Amino acid sequence: MAFIVLTTCNNSATDDHSTVYKPDVILIDEVGQAAEIDVLIPLAMYPDAQRIVLVGDHKQLASVVPSEKGNEFAEQRSYSAFERFLDLGYQAELLSKSYRSTANINASLAEHYYQDLKQCAPPVWDKIVDAVRQWAVHKYEVDSECLFIDVSNGIEETEEGSTSKFNVAEAKVIVQTIDSLLRSKSIEPEHIAIIVTYKQQRLKILELLESYFSKGDIARFAVADLVTHHSQSDRAQGVDLPTIDAFQGREREIVISNFVAT
Repeated sequence: MAFIVLTTCNNSATDDHSTVYKPDVILIDEVGQAAEIDVLIPLAMYPDAQRIVLVGDHKQLASVVPSEKGNEFAEQRSYSAFERFLDLGYQAELLSKSYRSTANINASLAEHYYQDLKQCAPPVWDKIVDAVRQWAVHKYEVDSECLFIDVSNGIEETEEGSTSKFNVAEAKVIVQTIDSLLRSKSIEPEHIAIIVTYKQQRLKILELLESYFSKGDIARFAVADLVTHHSQSDRAQGVDLPTIDAFQGREREIVISNFVAT
């Protein structure tokens, strides 16, 4: 009988795992984001494993060290095991079919990051992409589903007692953008995600949403229905409003990135 054991890198060192299970294959996910020293734990605990499979993307988020003392070693800690093996000459197999991007966005990713990437977005997106392009032409006279909006009057701020930043001007532009997007019959709140870089910015956007959508002809959306809360599933009925880390592994048809400190 074959056993499949699901655990974390750190928990693989506990007595229950290291003495009971003798795996032939070790598969570690998100190795591009995991710290190198963490990935070494299961490799050291199971030296008799016949095969090791590392899955990850070293071109996305690196390891995060949530410690002031750890910042002294942040550069070393952010170096992943995935990068180490690549630097040692091991070859990585690229999963080259993309189901998350349109042809134009995919072409940009292929040019700058993933040379062999192939676009395989599901046809169901076509109606939404067309709606976004029509919105972009009407709003900004740009025929594209990929836009960069310059909010040059935005100022990054922090509240007393907090290190998290917010930018009110950018938050206002985001709420106005959501308003205009939702006026299209093809676009619903659950199609949209707003990815923020600071938790304080998330709170500011929520405040503006509550004020903005409580009046006017867009008031058919109550904020409780408009915004997805993290305790609910990813496809809940509402705009997703996570931080970059929280959005890992999730997807939406329309993604609005907000940088705050630019």
